[in-house]
Amino acid sequence: MKKSKERCENERKICVNEFDRIIALNVALNPLCRFKSYWNPQDNERKKYLESVGTWTEQGMKSKSEKQLFEFNEKEVDAIYFDDANLIDVEIDKEIKPIEKFSDLKLDLDPWLKDNMDLCNFKRPTPIQKYVLPALIRENKSFDLIGVAETGSGKTAAFLIPLINHLLKFGKENGGLNYVETGEHNKLHYTPSALILSPTMELTIQLYREVLKLTYRTPIVPAYVHGGKGNYDTQFEALKAGCHILIATPLRLLEMMVNKDIFMIKCNFLVIDEIDQMLDNGFIPQIRKIEGKLPDKIQRITVMFSATFEEKLKQLASSFLRDNYIKVKITRNIPPYLKHQVLWVDDFDKDEKLKELLNELLKEQRNKIIVFANTKDRCNRIAGFLGNENFKVLLVHGNLSAVERLKNLRKFVEGKEIKILIASDVLSRGTDIKDITHVINYDSPEKLTTYIHRVGRTARMGKKGKRKLYLWANRIQKYWSIDFGTYSRQLAGIIIN
Repeated sequence: MKKSKERCENERKICVNEFDRIIALNVALNPLCRFKSYWNPQDNERKKYLESVGTWTEQGMKSKSEKQLFEFNEKEVDAIYFDDANLIDVEIDKEIKPIEKFSDLKLDLDPWLKDNMDLCNFKRPTPIQKYVLPALIRENKSFDLIGVAETGSGKTAAFLIPLINHLLKFGKENGGLNYVETGEHNKLHYTPSALILSPTMELTIQLYREVLKLTYRTPIVPAYVHGGKGNYDTQFEALKAGCHILIATPLRLLEMMVNKDIFMIKCNFLVIDEIDQMLDNGFIPQIRKIEGKLPDKIQRITVMFSATFEEKLKQLASSFLRDNYIKVKITRNIPPYLKHQVLWVDDFDKDEKLKELLNELLKEQRNKIIVFANTKDRCNRIAGFLGNENFKVLLVHGNLSAVERLKNLRKFVEGKEIKILIASDVLSRGTDIKDITHVINYDSPEKLTTYIHRVGRTARMGKKGKRKLYLWANRIQKYWSIDFGTYSRQLAGIIIN
């Protein structure tokens, strides 16, 4: 225990932010808890150690670290999943008895995980969690699974709870820090026990924060890597704390694997989040290369989540998942209180109409607006036009660096001065922003699913929101030729001005 306390203090001295201090606590706990069969004497050691370092649950007060982590919720569950069951459809292709509460005995959740779920204020499972948790947490071999659900459905916790429970119950298989012979000398490298693949930097960081919450005060140390200029060495250095759970974007992870900095030979739990967006962004070849370096699918648990389930995804599911995998689909019908408005605007008149609309909306102090465009260049041009018209705006698109995008998102979330965000579809899904009142589609989306993802930024948490979609005459036939499928009746009532 003395060595663990010294290690924690040393780690905390070099921490650059409050979340690093939480990681330092987990790092120090790691040697106290052998990752298998540690429950009896080692739990007492852990308890004594936590009392000695004084976390806020033992002290009866909150430190800055814990307060910042648990009181800021980036992936809040939409209240509609709790409050209006008539708007939720559930489809499942296997007989899985759903749970009604997290304390369900058949889940047999690890007590440390339960403590953290309480800190996260998890009171009752959402529809996706009711089916996914019993499918992935089983006494015998768990199923592989593909979940079809949108952001705000509770899908993140649906795969994180089983993943973390799996590591706490069955051990990390010596994942984390290792050395490998490279000829002249030993090379430091890392072997995660679990991998979560994410399509964007923003979603990767959000997932990391959620993992931090559910692994708090446990010996599990999470880490993340994502693309960006000049951040490779920094991210590699951060891995030295450990990486039992690694959250990664495909290109950066593949780069680290090619450089022999990360090996996936001990990864026994794989999650691919937003795989339909991975498909749209052309990441599937990289994911196949990564998956090929993992243990065979027979020897691991694999979970995929998507907002849609099209034919191409069925083929991917057959490739990545074991036979007899489960498909769970949660559909949120468009709530009746959401307002869609189609404005008929010629291309040459769109800027003036946008200016007029924004002036009207900004009369209400509470309004917070996202304007979507189809290309990065279009986003820049709109931002330039609005800036010249004395509007304060922020930008988020793929040409900005990861640091710039995150900085602009944080400013917009704060919402103190800047109420307008100009964005490409890099923002349309996977990123939760509270209190969005209006989404304006400056460019009409090419697909209905893109429309659904874009306007999904507003009217969250059961709050009313207005969505405005700009269309111009020479595009109207193309747009309405889209197969609206199950949404056709819901969108038939759109107000057309």
